[in-house]
Amino acid sequence: MKIAVVSDVLVNSGGGLHMAMTAFSNFKKIKNTKLEIKFICTNKPLYKKLKKELNLESLLFDKHNLFNKILLKLNKFDLIKYINTKFSINNLFEKFLKKNDIDLVFFLSPSSLVLMCNNTNFVYTIWEFQHKFTPFFPEYKSNSIENKDNMNEFAIKKAYKLILGNNTDLSNFSQIYNVRIERLKTLMFPSYLTKLDREINYSEFIEFDKFVKNKKFIFYPAQFWAHKNHQYIIDAFSKIEDKNLHCVFTGMDKGNLNFIKKYINKKNITDRFTIFNYLEDEKIKFLYKKCHAVIFPSYVGSHSFPLFEGFFYKKPVIYNKYTVDKDLSDKVFKLDIEDTDDLAKILDDLENDKKKVEDKINLAQKYFFEKFKESKIQKDIEDILLGYEKFSKKWK
Repeated sequence: MKIAVVSDVLVNSGGGLHMAMTAFSNFKKIKNTKLEIKFICTNKPLYKKLKKELNLESLLFDKHNLFNKILLKLNKFDLIKYINTKFSINNLFEKFLKKNDIDLVFFLSPSSLVLMCNNTNFVYTIWEFQHKFTPFFPEYKSNSIENKDNMNEFAIKKAYKLILGNNTDLSNFSQIYNVRIERLKTLMFPSYLTKLDREINYSEFIEFDKFVKNKKFIFYPAQFWAHKNHQYIIDAFSKIEDKNLHCVFTGMDKGNLNFIKKYINKKNITDRFTIFNYLEDEKIKFLYKKCHAVIFPSYVGSHSFPLFEGFFYKKPVIYNKYTVDKDLSDKVFKLDIEDTDDLAKILDDLENDKKKVEDKINLAQKYFFEKFKESKIQKDIEDILLGYEKFSKKWK
């Protein structure tokens, strides 16, 4: 059976890219004579990165060239979709899959290409559906959310399996979208940052050397969306008396960066914040290793890459207590994001209760290595693929 593993992420997508890299690496290591695995990426930079860093030969279905863009947009019209479905006409993507003799597609990330799979069976990964809980954030008002729901609804109707990150997400998704539990599966890959061997020094990170060196800082790696709640940290810092404590933000601007900069200025604490845009992986790794703690006050995410990266790099992780998964709550310092004094209390704990900090860090790292054991991940992948292969014998 031939499986196409598809990643539809950009190389500057942060956690999405890091997940894709380790997912491809795990799929590559599967050795089963019943399974022939091919890899598909949807843009040239990712294609080149996979070749360079993983020595992985992939197929390129370039969503971003003009010809493909036009044809993919046409396929969004109801009439075109109806005709394709009614007469079982293969669209551009399905022709590509057929040319490569693909039996099953495994989407590693949400992708509009799923809407092209009218006649092709697939496994589809759901990243988040928080807009169902907090639809009032500005980023959830855009057309992209309607598109995401369209993709989810299509996948629910047609997917062999739907993949979620943990049991909390699985249970919530099942209830919200009215999907039977048996059709859902939990599967998560570690961040590529935890597999990165390359190191850099101060001289290769001039911005850090200039603004952050010799400062004790907490680290929040997150794109600038409103739901990421950078504002909480700013409000908390305005009350913290330790003026030597610093905070580093890094992430792509998704519409809220200007507001955050103005808010820091309004609080008159610009000297206590450093904001980096998108950084290379080596620089993010460097920040993890140098930081005092990792913080994640986001309204979204029962788990996250910064949480697991903090676990791996043996850093205290300060996490929103209202969202953290119950299996993780004893491994983090639970933050009350409704109380701007709570961060100061936790930071005091970090200074004054070293045993508590050490116990949590050790428990967290142990959890990380157990959860992301490669043999377990690869067995879970095989179970999904061989489960489909068993059914496919009924018609092939």
